[in-house]
Amino acid sequence: MQAGKLLPFIVALATTGAAFSACSNSAQSAGDPTPSPRNVCSVVNFQQVKTALGEPTTGGIGCKIAPGSQSSALYIVQIPGEQSGPTTVETHLYWGYRATHTFTVIHSGHAKWTTSQGAPIPPPKYDAVTVAGVPAYWNLNEAAVSESPSLQSIEAMKNGFLVTVSSNALSGPPTLSRKQLEKVLAVALTSL
Repeated sequence: MQAGKLLPFIVALATTGAAFSACSNSAQSAGDPTPSPRNVCSVVNFQQVKTALGEPTTGGIGCKIAPGSQSSALYIVQIPGEQSGPTTVETHLYWGYRATHTFTVIHSGHAKWTTSQGAPIPPPKYDAVTVAGVPAYWNLNEAAVSESPSLQSIEAMKNGFLVTVSSNALSGPPTLSRKQLEKVLAVALTSL
């Protein structure tokens, strides 16, 4: 199973030919009902993102449900006086077995990461935190960070929905703090 085809925050692993297999009791099984599709902007809207970040923000671009049991929105943040230019913030909402099962297996510690030839590779690294009473994970994947040093991504799952919040400074180091992005994630988790 190609990790890069399952969730965007694992895309960097797919470019190295990484795959994983697992035996785990998932929070959702293939027979469980799938939550009804939701637009991510109904879970965390533009004004809530702007308030959580505390910075001048424009966007809500692409607030719609897309194929593949997902919805996403893009925001542009321009911090006054910041020389590195604008920062993008993306919110994604996933539902359905594939996304929730993959999330559960990855964070259960039961995934076995291998190359396409079966050779073992180190698993991605995460920093576990709690946001709005829900376990959440900062992606510390070195491959993604080396591609884009300013990329930050946090994910959490609640009520059958997987939420990811990521930011990327278009040039230079990260301009938004983890706390700011955790506030955006908290709004989304509270709405689920």
